[in-house]
Order: sequence, then structure tokens, then C-alpha cells
Amino acid sequence: MGLGKERREEEEIYITEGLENEEMGLPLLSVEKGTDEKDDVDVEKLVSWSNIWKMSLPALVKESLAFLPGLVRTAVIGHTSYSEIGQQAFSIISSIMSPIGWVFVFLINGVTSQVGGEYGKSKFKNIGRMIRLVITAALLLGFLTQIPLLILTPSILRWFDAKDKIFELTVPFLRMRLITVPFLLLARGTTGILQGLQRVNSAMIVQFMIVGFDLVGHYVFLTLQKKPLIYSAYSTCFAQVAASMIGFLILVVPKSSKRLRIFSSSSSKEKKEVTWSAFISSSFVLFLRSVALQMSFVLAAKVTSNQLPTKYMSAYLIILQLWFFNSFVIDGFAIVANMVGSRLIAAGELPAFRLLRARLLSVTVTLGFILMGIFWLFEERILGIVSNSDATIELCRNVWYILLIMQVPNSLCFYGDGLLLAAKEFKFLSKYMWVGFLGFYLPIMMFQYIVPPMLDFTFIAIASMSCVRFMSGLSLSYYKY
Repeated sequence: MGLGKERREEEEIYITEGLENEEMGLPLLSVEKGTDEKDDVDVEKLVSWSNIWKMSLPALVKESLAFLPGLVRTAVIGHTSYSEIGQQAFSIISSIMSPIGWVFVFLINGVTSQVGGEYGKSKFKNIGRMIRLVITAALLLGFLTQIPLLILTPSILRWFDAKDKIFELTVPFLRMRLITVPFLLLARGTTGILQGLQRVNSAMIVQFMIVGFDLVGHYVFLTLQKKPLIYSAYSTCFAQVAASMIGFLILVVPKSSKRLRIFSSSSSKEKKEVTWSAFISSSFVLFLRSVALQMSFVLAAKVTSNQLPTKYMSAYLIILQLWFFNSFVIDGFAIVANMVGSRLIAAGELPAFRLLRARLLSVTVTLGFILMGIFWLFEERILGIVSNSDATIELCRNVWYILLIMQVPNSLCFYGDGLLLAAKEFKFLSKYMWVGFLGFYLPIMMFQYIVPPMLDFTFIAIASMSCVRFMSGLSLSYYKY
């Protein structure tokens, strides 16, 4: 009995000093002892309202911060001497760069789920292998993406119908942004790992660094010094490089990280549960899901630039940025569903997972209605902030009703994604994203070529995909779990 008690105390010290959530000091759900035995712990504390808010608030801040640079860039450029032509150039750059980041979003969401699952089973060596694998994959994918896009930059811009002054503005801008793609993906991978380890405050710091450096650069160069538009790219690139390096140091420097053996190579005779083939398989499925989602935004930008007058592109960009605001707010709770849910499911604590699911649902729906009210009450003020063009503002007003209606469905969409990521239902997520894209989005977008084109059709098509996602996601997560 004495030896057993002593060993248990040593294990608890090992966990609380190192790999456990440094923000909260919660006990692990299970501790490996060389057998299938698990410690009994109070999982109610893990899914309590206080703990949900304690984890959700940093995640919510992190996701809201991710939304901020795009909106600020739009507003800053919209109030410079470039004004409309600058916003058109920036909308094209955003339509290219945003998909690059989000196509590889599995480096955040998928990694959070997989690291969280290993964490729930206390398999620390597996976590160390996963970290090495994710960092290598992020840098490799960054370079493989960067090189062909740098070569094809003029062709890509012509595909978006960038001409004359807009083409001249966007070529150096896009190439500068592409140079830092490996660092962008490294920051994403690091964030996914930190979230899987429940170190949500650390993940928030990484995002804060990206946003802080970017906003300061835009304010100093574009607002105060009135520098050329290329300085917007310089600011964003410096922010991504600096934040990715800081995030990597946050991950590997603390003493707790040494127990993960991040820099230790595994024995060739040792059976590996985390392998390249398993990671590539799950990542590829999530990659296909992201491809469908990002194709919807790229095609929307392409159709808008081709079928509608130039001024519509600025309105499209503004509404799209506001559309994303919902995702960045609600994603704070989707991240908690993914982080904590994957840990609970891996430990076999399904009753606790269901309690977490119910509590997050009530918060998600409430926030959806609050966002609807904000956009309804402050429509004029919001539009005045993001543009000084009367024509652009009027076009935004024409599709504002879609933005209002979709706040609650979009909230449920992101909440459902978090639950399915926690359960590692990657194939299901990918399948129904493509069902929404091929079955609903594309047919609606085809109307732009049959009837007089309208910006309304573009956002109705995007909304249809969100509706398919939230209905299918909630159906499976509530039926199966």
C-alpha cells in the first residue's frame, strides 16, 4: 500500500508539473501505469461552467484576434488615397491568400483533436512524435505551396481579371505574402499542438503576436507615414515570421516540454502508434474538406469580379469579412468542444462529453442571436467604419439581410464542426462539405450566368453550404454520441 501510494503521488507530481494545463492545473483523466487501470477523477470539474468559460474566453479572444487584421486592413486601405482601387487589389490578394491558410486548417483543428486524444490517454511519447511530425509537415507543405504560386503569380492574377493599375499593385504584394507561407503554416501547426495540450492561453499569445505586429505595421506605415500599399504586405509578413518563431519557442522551451521528448528520436524497434501514414491519411481527408470550402470563396470572388461591375468586389469583401466574424467568435467554443471533447472521448467519458455538448449548445445559440442583434442595430455604424464609398455601402445594404439571417445557422455550423473534430469524424466532415458544395453551392452559383447577376446569389450559395454543414453535423454528433 505504501509503495502504491508513493507511486501515485509521483505520477500526480509528474503531471501537474509538466504536461497538464498550466492555466488550470486540472488532473488528467487517466494515468498509464503499465496496465489498463485508470485513476478515478472528477470529470465534472472539466465540464463545469467555470472551466468552460475559463477555456473558452482565451480561445474566443484568439479567434476574434484572427479576424481583426483582415477587417483593419480593409478599413485602413479604404480610407487611404488608394481607396476603391486599393480595396479591389486587396480583395484579390485576400481571395488568394485566405484559401492558402484555410486549406491547411487541419494543422490546427485536426492536430488539436489528435494531440488531445493522446493527451486524454496520457500517451506522452506519442505527443512528442506528433509534434515532430506536425512541425516537419507544416514547413514542407509551406515550401511546396510557395514555389509554384510564386512562379504562377501573374497567371493567377489574370485569372482574377486584375488589369492595369490593379495588376501592378497586386504582383509585388502577392509575391511578398507568398514568401512567408511556410511560417504561416508553422504558426498554425504550433497553435494546433498547444490547443491539444490544453494550453489555450499560449495559443492565444501566438495569435496576439500575429495581430499585434500586423496592426502596428499598418498603422505606422499606411496611416501615419502614408507609405505605398506594398508596406501592408511587409507588415503582415513580418508578423507571421515573428509570431511563428515565438510560438515555436513557447512550445519547446518550458521545462514541461522536455517530458514530451520533442527532440528525441524513437528506437527503430519501438512500435509507433503515431506514424506518417496515419497523419497523412487523416490530414488528407480534412484537406479535401478545406478545398471544397475554400473553392466556394474563390469561385465567389471570381464570379463577382467577372459578372458584376468592379464596385461589387469591394462590397463582397466587406460582407465576407463580417461573415467570418461569426466564425471567429463561435470558434472559441468550437475549440473547447474539440480540445476537451477529444480528451473525454479518448478516455471513454461519454456522459461528460454529452454534458459538455449540451452546455456549449446553449452558449452557441445565445451568441448567434446576440450577433444578429448587433448587426441589426449597428448596421450603419459598421458600414461607415469599413468604407467611405457611398456606392459600396449601398451594395452592402442590399445583402445585409442574408448576414442577419445566417448568424444562428453559422453558429450551429461551427459548433457542430467542433464536436465532429473531437470525435475524429474526419471523413464525415469532408463528405458533407462536398455534398453542400456540389449539391447546393454550385447550382445556385450557376444562376449568375443564367439570370442577371446579383451579389445576393453569391451569399445565398455560401449560406446553403453552412446549412448543410450544421444539419449533418448535429445529426451525427447527437445520434452517435
